[in-house]
Amino acid sequence: MKFLIDANILISGYKVFYPMDVHVSYWNVKALKEGYSVVTYEISANGGKKIKIPDVCSHFDVSCMTINEVLRELQITV
Repeated sequence: MKFLIDANILISGYKVFYPMDVHVSYWNVKALKEGYSVVTYEISANGGKKIKIPDVCSHFDVSCMTINEVLRELQITV
């Protein structure tokens, strides 16, 4: 049997098991440990009230990229 998984399943999964308000650094620790870059649509809050993923990445010295930056680095055009 083959499965076609909607992206929302993955998004919902992380929200259920690793909500950012509780596990804000989980993805960054994982990325740091495994040498990954975090890919997100969010942009830095630049000292604003709400902490954004790029701000946490910066704090933990983890690479953070947008999807367009990843596509450029991988030299993928769509």
